[in-house]
Amino acid sequence: MEGQEETAVVRNPAHKIISLAAGEAHTLALSGNGSEQDEIMPVPVKLQSEGHTDKSFHFVAVSAGAYHSLALADSQLGFDGGNVSLPRQLNGFVELSSLQSLGVDSEEKSKTPLKVSAIKAGGMMSLAIDNLGTLWMWGNCPHPTSSPDETFSFASISSPVPVYDFYGHTVVKVACGNEHIVALVSAGETHKGDDFVCYAWGNNNHGQLGLGDRESRSQPQIISKFSEESPWAPYDVACGAHHTVVLTLKKRPRDTLESICWTFGQGDNGQLGQGTTQNSFLPERVKG
Repeated sequence: MEGQEETAVVRNPAHKIISLAAGEAHTLALSGNGSEQDEIMPVPVKLQSEGHTDKSFHFVAVSAGAYHSLALADSQLGFDGGNVSLPRQLNGFVELSSLQSLGVDSEEKSKTPLKVSAIKAGGMMSLAIDNLGTLWMWGNCPHPTSSPDETFSFASISSPVPVYDFYGHTVVKVACGNEHIVALVSAGETHKGDDFVCYAWGNNNHGQLGLGDRESRSQPQIISKFSEESPWAPYDVACGAHHTVVLTLKKRPRDTLESICWTFGQGDNGQLGQGTTQNSFLPERVKG
């Protein structure tokens, strides 16, 4: 039996893994059975979608939340595993053909078909960036508040909704942990070079928002270390369950292209790489 399993894996040497994602209890590999049982070896994922077959889509990205999965096909369609045994087409994005709901006045933009260009899953939430730079969220998301006196909470959102806070700006990258989100957003309407600003919001019990405290935020807040006035230009971001990693370059004038890694949030297992097991409420440089 063990020999048969090994033969089955080697039998397809042409399969190349181009992307990986790991959730709390499952792993995804983008390479090329709708069972609900656990698997100890990689198995191909079959697609369930009306009027489509597996060969109808060219998958370009995957992302894993705690117990759900996302896959991006041809920069157009989102797929959500949800509580189903086979992936299904995420109709919420298929039905959205424009950004008119955001109040876009440009006739050219309003006629532009909506295409998903990036996806990210974390905890029980999902995020996507479209071709116009709008960030969309669904799942267990921070509930926006209308008053600072309101208690921070999460809301279950079953269909993609735009993050209105970034209207007039371009969201370039996004990452999320169990209950927090970090996004790189253009300082102006469109990004030019290194003008990205880093925003964070959501649960902040461990300081994972990098705002200097443990107060949770229901709406995006700029991390001062990576603001427009900062000498550091963020270009990539990633999140663990309760900590955050940001990569930066020094803004012009640059004497070197040295990349600096910053971490903050929960550090009880040394995951911040700062030589301690303490939490960090502000971004700290990782010294190699």
